[in-house]
Amino acid sequence: MVKTLVGRYLLFSILGIETLLLPYFLSKDVYGEVEFLKFTVFLAQFALFGSGTGYVVRFLEPKTSNKVLLTQDFIIMSFLHGLIIGGIIFIFKSWVLAILTILAIIAISFESIIKVREKYLLAMSFKPILSSILICTLPFMLIYNWNVEKYLLTAFIIATAIFIIVIFRCIGKELLNISTFRMNIKDYFQNISAGFMINISTAMLFSFFYIDRAIVRNVFPERLGDYSLSYAIMQLTIVAITTFSYVNLVEFGKEQSDLTLFKNKVFKAFRQCFVLYIVIGTCSIIFSYGAEKFYNYEAVFETTTLMVGLFGFANVMSSLNAAHLYLGTINKMAILMLGFFILSIILNFTISYSTPESYYLLLGKTYGLYLLFSLVSCLYISFKLHFVVKNTEV
Repeated sequence: MVKTLVGRYLLFSILGIETLLLPYFLSKDVYGEVEFLKFTVFLAQFALFGSGTGYVVRFLEPKTSNKVLLTQDFIIMSFLHGLIIGGIIFIFKSWVLAILTILAIIAISFESIIKVREKYLLAMSFKPILSSILICTLPFMLIYNWNVEKYLLTAFIIATAIFIIVIFRCIGKELLNISTFRMNIKDYFQNISAGFMINISTAMLFSFFYIDRAIVRNVFPERLGDYSLSYAIMQLTIVAITTFSYVNLVEFGKEQSDLTLFKNKVFKAFRQCFVLYIVIGTCSIIFSYGAEKFYNYEAVFETTTLMVGLFGFANVMSSLNAAHLYLGTINKMAILMLGFFILSIILNFTISYSTPESYYLLLGKTYGLYLLFSLVSCLYISFKLHFVVKNTEV
């Protein structure tokens, strides 16, 4: 875990460079639009309906005998799935967003394939690669006055190509060892079935914050840059926490047959994650204060403090959510998440966002609700583990 954590920070230091450079060279409005479109594109992962997560779960099941065929089916079907989603977006929205969505789906699919082989740093490398390309193409945007769509489209095409080339250099023999080209729709739907509920939960969570970003963009346009920069700075903390979430999906799956070992691994992961959150969260807040002064923004320090305090701690507890998959409680958590999601939407219509100060009310409402959900989820995992292990020992 330590090696993965250090490696991920080295990888994601590129995102840190992007966070420092883009607000400096781009206007506040343009920077906010770049981050908003990026955030929108990564909604594409939920259009796979959880097939990536389902692939990971099925790959780790002891009863899965032919993992090569399982992988090949997933690659072919997820690509076709991505083309269908891209076609729908092309018809109803725009060709640029359609291409960006297809590229994101391809990258996310290959990420799942690498993850189960425990090549975690490689699996995590797409966003750092994308950031490095955004940095390299930034001069072209400035010199030739590219718009936001052209800038991101160029970066996504190059980043996805590099990501796939690197993956094929690492495990290409296995991926290319296809005896027959087949489209096993039934097998792909089994992937969706295995990962659908956690996909729904994650999609609602993502929508939680996407809706907030959209409200900030429409109601507080002068704060979109502050929000985007704060969200980027908060990633200094979230990178550490999501490393645990990322690895836990596989590591918890290894111990699912031994509940005592499973319980010990879950609580050990929580303790380690919480310590890192305290240390790195403090650094993120301090850094945000300096960033606010340097870029002459107005609300970066306050926004980052809110995000790290509420969202950061909520993510510490949510880092254990992979346990729901193996405890058979993911459906209950999805229903609970739906309740909080609906409540958040109702409050958006109920609360008046007519004053500048209500910007913080919006953030406090959303991140506070997510913190409450994460607390309930974490307590439920704790109760379930104690109850199940106690029963197995009797």
